[in-house]
Amino acid sequence: MANTNDPVASNIWTRDAWLEYERDVDDIARLSKGPSCVVYLQRHGYANGDDVRAFGSVLPAAARQVSATVLRARRLSPELKRIPEDLVVRHVLPYLFEDEPVGESAEDRYNQFRRMNLTEDCVGRSLSCYLALRRGDAWSQGDVHPGWPKFIFDMGAGYDQGIPIHTICIINMLWWQLNHEGGDADVMLQAVKQQYNLESSEHASLLLCAGALSLSVALHGDDPVQGTGRPFTGIFAAAQPLDLKRVEAFIVAKIGWRCLLTAPDHIVAHLLQCGSTYANLTDEEGMLDVHVRNDLCRRCANVSRMLACQDYFFSLPPTIVAASVLYHVRKSLLTEETAWNPGLEQLSGYASDLVKDVANLLTDVVPDPALPAWPWIHMGDAHDSD
Repeated sequence: MANTNDPVASNIWTRDAWLEYERDVDDIARLSKGPSCVVYLQRHGYANGDDVRAFGSVLPAAARQVSATVLRARRLSPELKRIPEDLVVRHVLPYLFEDEPVGESAEDRYNQFRRMNLTEDCVGRSLSCYLALRRGDAWSQGDVHPGWPKFIFDMGAGYDQGIPIHTICIINMLWWQLNHEGGDADVMLQAVKQQYNLESSEHASLLLCAGALSLSVALHGDDPVQGTGRPFTGIFAAAQPLDLKRVEAFIVAKIGWRCLLTAPDHIVAHLLQCGSTYANLTDEEGMLDVHVRNDLCRRCANVSRMLACQDYFFSLPPTIVAASVLYHVRKSLLTEETAWNPGLEQLSGYASDLVKDVANLLTDVVPDPALPAWPWIHMGDAHDSD
């Protein structure tokens, strides 16, 4: 479907296939769980040599309990104590963990939300220097394709929008890690280009995006990326067949467990399940019209999609970004006075003044949540041949 800023446009930079996308309740509930620590550990953690002790707070509550029980048993048992703790942590625990089910109770949703917050804090400590690095003269992403976020959205069009958004966060994390360690982006892209027989470093950057999408899809428990659509086959024709799991492993080797980071859309999904989100939008009898609900959800999706393409917002805590998305959308449907309320403040942990400050930044990116426009629309046909 064409973007509303140019209804007849057909080139890939203006076309927005997500514009009329409607999430149902099940989609929102699945996204609110976030990426699976268990899938990550079993899919890549062993090969990557990850230690769950470094990111224990992002594990589900049941997994943390299993971990504590097994390690306590090892400490108390003379026989088990002969087994090195490192061996137990790296090669036993990941196969004892299970994901928590998608719960429908308020307690289940709270526990999921709490784990998202813990993950946000855990990753946020690593990203404290992101803006300084990003604004420094030494920052580099190499010869990256200028429209790589749009490529991710187009390639991930068969999934919930939260997966492409999380994928973009993974790629941003990859660039941060590379610059944080003083690496050379051009060297990395050249290595990927040569390994997969690609035409250019730009194509290498898009292959990394495809691998990150495959990783995010797996972490969210969705069907594997097939790579049969136009955004994929046209670019990587000379490199077929491709094993995207190998590309996943390349990314994981760089950022490790940080691929489990919380994206703002995960938090938005939580907020969309809370009654305070719909305050002042119900009728006189307190009923919420399905069209009103869908309109709010669609506008939140529009704003989230556009913000994902602006790397500045990657430097902010996902919860404040999500809160500002909801504030901006509610303001477009109500008034500034009713856009935020005590219930939302309690849920998010952010007072209205701080939310408004960030929402003002959103207004520059998406003035009207009902009419989003891709940030690179000015590119025209420059890269349409890809």
